[in-house]
Amino acid sequence: VLNLESNALEGSIPLEISNLWSLEVMKLGSNMIDGRIPTVIGTMSKLKVLDLHSNTLSSTIPVELYNINTLEVLNVTRNSLVGSITSEVGKLSSLKKLDLSSNFLTGSMPAEIMRAPDLTELILSSNEFTGRIPLPSSSFDIFEHPK
Repeated sequence: VLNLESNALEGSIPLEISNLWSLEVMKLGSNMIDGRIPTVIGTMSKLKVLDLHSNTLSSTIPVELYNINTLEVLNVTRNSLVGSITSEVGKLSSLKKLDLSSNFLTGSMPAEIMRAPDLTELILSSNEFTGRIPLPSSSFDIFEHPK
């Protein structure tokens, strides 16, 4: 676990962070971290939680993050992220919580965003999305109540 939340850390996330290859939890939220989310984080194959909320990150969400099959929580709320969510988001099969709220994301929400069978929290508010609300595939019913 790397938890450096709620400090006054500045600058960008160092590329060497990927040397922590066995890391499962990375929490860098509520700092003053800027720049891009490093694509090398996508090589951290054991990562379960990536929490970068409340910083000043200002790039697109790197598609490399969608290669982390073990990722259960991706929280990048309250940054200045731009661009769109690509269909690659559907590769996050272990995802339980996805919070991309309060950024400047645009475009439509891909249907693939609903592929994660354990997804319980999808928070996309306060962005600039357009188009239709994606619905889950017939093999996954988010409206089904447990018996």
